[in-house]
Amino acid sequence: MSQLKSVRTLPRRYPIATACAALWVVLLAGLLLRIGLLDEARALLAEKEIAGNRSETIVRNGSGLARQLEALKSAMEKLEAKLIRSDNVGKNQQYFYEHETAAGVKISVLRAQGLPKTKGKVLPLFPPVAYNVVVEGAFPQLVTFLSGLEQGEHHYRLVSFTLQRAGVEQPGAKGGKVILNINLELLASS
Repeated sequence: MSQLKSVRTLPRRYPIATACAALWVVLLAGLLLRIGLLDEARALLAEKEIAGNRSETIVRNGSGLARQLEALKSAMEKLEAKLIRSDNVGKNQQYFYEHETAAGVKISVLRAQGLPKTKGKVLPLFPPVAYNVVVEGAFPQLVTFLSGLEQGEHHYRLVSFTLQRAGVEQPGAKGGKVILNINLELLASS
């Protein structure tokens, strides 16, 4: 029991040492608490840094959105101007006849194949309208006809073609008639 009394009287006998020991215990507890909070603060800082980088990227990418939107609208207007209407058969065929007169060839067959069969699928945004065109003329005229289609006012995709001579020619004769059978698709607005 005397040892217990001596422990109780220790703070009275050594007040500075007791105060330093108590301060040391408080500082040690504060340091341990701060180390625990430091890990939490680092994790919170990492989360805030990721969110800040994400926000900075959004702001940086969003700064040119108005300009990009205008460029997309302009490109869509140009694209839609080059599309045909699938239900306007007369105007679509007139397109080929205009190229016929410009190139000086003769279209012997012009058949619209129509829109592709979808069989439960959704029709694409710009469905192709297939055409079969048989053109007769000299080779340079056929090249002019194809060039006119290539640089024409509508988008097209050449599916297949065959090229053959028409009739029997004399040996050594230049020029002559050539027949071009083209299967192509014009892009249409849906």
